[in-house]
Amino acid sequence: MASTFSSSYISIIDYKRPFNIDASSITEYFCSVLASDGSLDRGALRNGNILFKNHFVHSIYISRRYIEITITAKCRAQMKKAVTYQLKLIMNSSRSADIIHGYCKCVAGQGPRAGCKHLAALCSGLLDYDDKKLYDACTQRLQE
Repeated sequence: MASTFSSSYISIIDYKRPFNIDASSITEYFCSVLASDGSLDRGALRNGNILFKNHFVHSIYISRRYIEITITAKCRAQMKKAVTYQLKLIMNSSRSADIIHGYCKCVAGQGPRAGCKHLAALCSGLLDYDDKKLYDACTQRLQE
């Protein structure tokens, strides 16, 4: 699987840095995308969180170039079990991470700034990664 990527992509398991992403930057991105589409439906964030909690997101790889982080992942379709969508998220990793672009292969994710539930599921995963500090080795934290 990793052979399909250039050597600059690493698995999220081996990525040992926080993304510095927070709920406000995710909400800001999705609100701006939905506002540009003329839609006021916030279902993508809610449904994306459900997809993340049900383990639909997998194969997350990261490439970092200066302050730009490119994240690729796959997300299984909710209704069609055999379908998997390719996701790509580009973020600015300055103090508070800003989402620059999002792409998904689903119908709702077409265009340079997608706002579908699959990308919302990936964002929920990144938020969970930062909240639980999964980038730290268990031996680096004090025992509780």
